[in-house]
Amino acid sequence: MKRLFQYLKTRPLAIISVAVLAILYLFMIAAPFISPYSPTRIFEEDTFHPSNIELTSRGIVAREYRVLNPITWRYAKVRGEEFHHKISFFVKGEAKSSITKSVFL
Repeated sequence: MKRLFQYLKTRPLAIISVAVLAILYLFMIAAPFISPYSPTRIFEEDTFHPSNIELTSRGIVAREYRVLNPITWRYAKVRGEEFHHKISFFVKGEAKSSITKSVFL
């Protein structure tokens, strides 16, 4: 272990890599507590299959697609501004139930 720390001291990129990995693992452990939705929440009404992010005058939006053929999974864009959904980051989600919280505590 001592040799590992000596090796890391001589390699600044290795120290940065270990720090990034440690932060990612901390977020992974804390994800059930800081996520806006419960881990079992399914968004069936908001599934957009093909890559659908567009930059418009309203900002970054996701455009809806519909399945034309469920066998070949062919899609078509849905026309109209009402089918553009604004993408937001760091939003307030639904209130988690006490059952979900107790599972992860």
